[in-house]
Amino acid sequence: MSKAKKLMVGEKLLWRNWLAEELQKEFVGAKGFSAQNLWNMRMYFIAYQAHPKLQTLSRETSWSHNELFADEIHSTSKIKN
Repeated sequence: MSKAKKLMVGEKLLWRNWLAEELQKEFVGAKGFSAQNLWNMRMYFIAYQAHPKLQTLSRETSWSHNELFADEIHSTSKIKN
């Protein structure tokens, strides 16, 4: 991995951690704003925006099923991080 690519990845991680901290400060006591959850939310948004039928289905299925759907879409469509 090139130095520029490593720097870009590092900046994304710092931004995500900063955003998670800011949201946790803003919504004290609320759960679900970890850096990992923000990453998952982003991935679901990217995956589902192109698949309207899955958007409807995602409302009717469990969280674990939604994770499987998003993982499958991500692996087949090569979503960029």
